[in-house]
Amino acid sequence: MGCASVRLARHGLFGHLYLRTIIMVLASVATTSFAIILFSLSPHGSTSAPPHSRQRA
Repeated sequence: MGCASVRLARHGLFGHLYLRTIIMVLASVATTSFAIILFSLSPHGSTSAPPHSRQRA
């Protein structure tokens, strides 16, 4: 059992770092895309005027 963990640490260190980097990049892209989609679908975006200012005018 001890040999397996040493073998995993020796061979899997770079692979683990590479996998962790890929996961972090994918999570970042997914979060950014979700935020952009959520912001563009929300009625209170910065491009649209607030509803109360339209009613007063």
